[in-house]
Amino acid sequence: QVLLYVWFTVSLLVAVTLSALLSAAEKQRFGLRYFFPHQFKTIMALAEVVIYGEEEIISSEDVARNVDRYFMSFQARSKWTMALVISVLYFYPILSLKPPLPFIAPEDRLAFLRKRFYGDVEARLIPEFWRVFAQGLIRIAKQLCYIGYYNDKRTFPSVGFVPFSERTGKPGAIPANQSLPLYVKSERDVNERIEGDVIIVG
Repeated sequence: QVLLYVWFTVSLLVAVTLSALLSAAEKQRFGLRYFFPHQFKTIMALAEVVIYGEEEIISSEDVARNVDRYFMSFQARSKWTMALVISVLYFYPILSLKPPLPFIAPEDRLAFLRKRFYGDVEARLIPEFWRVFAQGLIRIAKQLCYIGYYNDKRTFPSVGFVPFSERTGKPGAIPANQSLPLYVKSERDVNERIEGDVIIVG
């Protein structure tokens, strides 16, 4: 029994050490400043199915990296809760006997998100407290994707946004003779992905 205990302890220490080294290596590889690698990959996996269109300006990896830099750019006591939400989403599929979210194929991942966070909620197949929890998870996840996508300067022309520092005339004023046209898609033109809350680009 003593040998078994020693073997188990040594194995656990080796596993923890290797896991820490792998995490550090991946953090260095992706240039992460705030999130852990599994959280970064989860944001990438979310962005891959939440941001969808024929003219995607930036990749899902860029979106995740933008979110990482954004969270490192300010101090807030509660921002750790966002990282916790991402970790929960990483492991959430395990409750349905599926692999962690980033390891699910994109189309299956989208189907899973639609079923667990919309279908089950609307059909009231889960308790009230769990419905509120699930709705909060997916809302935060989508907001992070929006931040990572639309805060990137490369996407500004696609939505007609001009930073104040680049506008002519009075500081902060939008020139009346340079208003940009508004392009609106009809309902038929929109290919709904996650129940109408997905970003459709292009």
